[in-house]
Amino acid sequence: MIIQRRNAPLIFLIVFIFITVVASAHCPSHQFQCGNGRCVPITWHCDDDNDCGDNTDESSCELRTCSETEFKCRNSKCVPVRWLCDNEDDCGDKSDEDPIHCNNKTCAADQFSCGSSSGLCIPITWRCDGQEDCADGLDEKDECHQITCTEEEFTCDNNKCITKRWVCDQDNDCGDLSDERNCPNVTCSASEFMCTNGKCIPNRWRCDGDVDCLDGSDESTCPKQTLQSPCSATEFMCKSRDCIHIGWVCDGDADCPDKSDEHNCTVVCRNDQFKCSNNRCIAGTLQCDGKRDCTDGSDETDCPSLTPKECDPSTQFDCGGKHCISLELTCNGKNDCGNWEDEPQSQCFINECNINNGGCSQKCVDDVIGFHCDCFSGYKLLGNQTCEDIDECEMHGTCSQLCNNTKGSFKCSCLEGYSIEPSNHRRCKAQQGHAALLFSNRRDLRKIDLETSEYTLVANGLRSAVAIDYDYAKKTVVWTDVLEGKVYSAPLRSGEPVIEVASSGVVTPDGVAVDWIHENVYWTDTGIDSINVAQLNGNVRRTLFNKNLDEPRAIVVNPLEGWMFWADWGDVKIERAGMDGTHRSVIVSKDIQWPNGLALDLVSRKIFWADAKLHIISCADFDGSNQRVVLSSPSEVKHPFSLDVFEDWMYWTDWESEAILKADKFTGQNLRNVASGISSPMGMRVFHTYKQPKGPNRCGVMNGGCSHMCLPSPHLSEGSAKYTCACPNGMVLSDNGLNCLSLDFPIVKPTPTTVQSTTQRNRVITTPLTTILPRSSTTMSSSTQRSTSTSSPSTNMYLYGFLEILLSRSLKD
Repeated sequence: MIIQRRNAPLIFLIVFIFITVVASAHCPSHQFQCGNGRCVPITWHCDDDNDCGDNTDESSCELRTCSETEFKCRNSKCVPVRWLCDNEDDCGDKSDEDPIHCNNKTCAADQFSCGSSSGLCIPITWRCDGQEDCADGLDEKDECHQITCTEEEFTCDNNKCITKRWVCDQDNDCGDLSDERNCPNVTCSASEFMCTNGKCIPNRWRCDGDVDCLDGSDESTCPKQTLQSPCSATEFMCKSRDCIHIGWVCDGDADCPDKSDEHNCTVVCRNDQFKCSNNRCIAGTLQCDGKRDCTDGSDETDCPSLTPKECDPSTQFDCGGKHCISLELTCNGKNDCGNWEDEPQSQCFINECNINNGGCSQKCVDDVIGFHCDCFSGYKLLGNQTCEDIDECEMHGTCSQLCNNTKGSFKCSCLEGYSIEPSNHRRCKAQQGHAALLFSNRRDLRKIDLETSEYTLVANGLRSAVAIDYDYAKKTVVWTDVLEGKVYSAPLRSGEPVIEVASSGVVTPDGVAVDWIHENVYWTDTGIDSINVAQLNGNVRRTLFNKNLDEPRAIVVNPLEGWMFWADWGDVKIERAGMDGTHRSVIVSKDIQWPNGLALDLVSRKIFWADAKLHIISCADFDGSNQRVVLSSPSEVKHPFSLDVFEDWMYWTDWESEAILKADKFTGQNLRNVASGISSPMGMRVFHTYKQPKGPNRCGVMNGGCSHMCLPSPHLSEGSAKYTCACPNGMVLSDNGLNCLSLDFPIVKPTPTTVQSTTQRNRVITTPLTTILPRSSTTMSSSTQRSTSTSSPSTNMYLYGFLEILLSRSLKD
């Protein structure tokens, strides 16, 4: 029987050739038909590549000449000059990386040469930054040396530099405890109380209902007193007086900072959760997903075995009806399938690939029975025979920033101000400046250099600093104190003087965001469930929202486009609105439970958030679409609080880990510890000039003609309003949309006069004379505002009304 198959009729071979040629003789309209009958994409015609195999796709083509901005490869391809000598074979024949060109390449004055042999130039700012960018590490050799600590700093055993104030303060600031060794006994002054752990706090903080000692000793052994709970009826108050959802109590997941919600509990998981053997609850969707989500691995035990839906073509033959046998059993003269399906006479021992490559446009793979077509790397099979290019740029995270799809591959590039990392041609790295992290840990504001790990003290002696942000151009740091109930600002370098941006009427400011273009500060207040805005100098302030809010926490702004975003873990949602309080909408409401940190990535145009309940970090487009989980891990994302994004990394503080961590913002991989041993890590922001790009001030130099506040409006379309004038609480906007009047002052309505505004060229507005006077003559000083009562007429507002009357009369005359 085997002998008969080996002597298969010659007519089959003739028929096969005829069928192969005829079947491939008619290519679709979007494909090019080669002379040998193969089909290739029409865009490959005359592209200087022999895709057909017989070069018919490159015959009768016009000779192409490269432009001045292109380099002509030896194979006649044209590639951009900027791709020359970048350690990537862009030509396909390596002629763009030829030493003849690269050895003679001269680096610019603001670049560092990695050596004449490589021809690679990197930004001079990457020199001695702790990261090897040249292939041989030349940029980190010779003149580079280890950073030495200054006289005001303490040198840790691990060579980290910290301020001497942190030595023997009961905090592991070095990370190796070397700053807490051989410390003398702590003594507190007569006006201070000593915590059990040796910390000193003011006596007035003792037994005030707020935990100021990290060990809670300032609130222990206090006389019994009835303190009003800060939590609502649907919330549970932790011993630390933090509030969490009452449904999270005794669910196997510690949500309180002190874990008091899991004390003396019998764990009962919700219906949508799986209970681990160690009594921990995880999301039910994580059971039997192939990953150990329970620390004891019990979520991956007793899982049903998955029956393959189809046979594996690389190792199995499908007899039909998903009956699979080993490929080794085919064409062996035995009826292994049961109906001789594995012994076809016309296909055994015939290499169909010898005849016109089987009709395949790229690879032809001869199987024991029949054959199949395959493609080179960077291509995918379209139908059964034709290969087409894979557009890698459509895949999320292929490149850091810009992606240029090429045939069979892709090329990454960067926005202005960034350059490709030589060690990873997909990543973009900032050309200027060294990124740092600004963070708070209740008592201090600190800055840590992301390249040297050097600590710097920004401000200390604080009570409970939580949220933090900054104005890079003004070198100003802004933070909130939830125990003091205030929003502060101070110079970043000296930490003094401290300015109260907002104090009265502030209860629990949980989140803060700085508009670095229009010099305003936005913050959330969970105590009175509101979102507020004030001028950076604290002169004027307004409440934007105080309805449909439960527990607003994190807030971020994008003044380039006039949008702000905030997370509400009470109503469990993420919202956005114009920075002037218009166009409010919910953008994320599913697959979240405790959205804590928020971050905007202006480069990728994504919003990121950390969920402390689901232990995930997710992202979406600015409008909430394309939502996806970046990192999900109870062991790695334990209790995230604050979050930020820069370059290819996302950074977050974690209460339970007492650390700052980072991971790849596209994949969640490459998890690293930035800083550890941080007691009560709270708010955190990446400090770099690129985080606050320059943009046009929508309000212009005259504050948009507004008497008090000018707030940027969201960019909806060309020609839409660029800003809105706003008034402080207790005042209303006059009919002209520019001036503010006291609520108890009679509003005078002058005859409207049409004046073309220079700050709003796209529309004609009604502008009284007062709006074009110098700002000093139309607005109140901060001292005047503070002394003016909302119950009596405002002298300045009276002046506004009087000037409007004069303007109306003068125009009539």
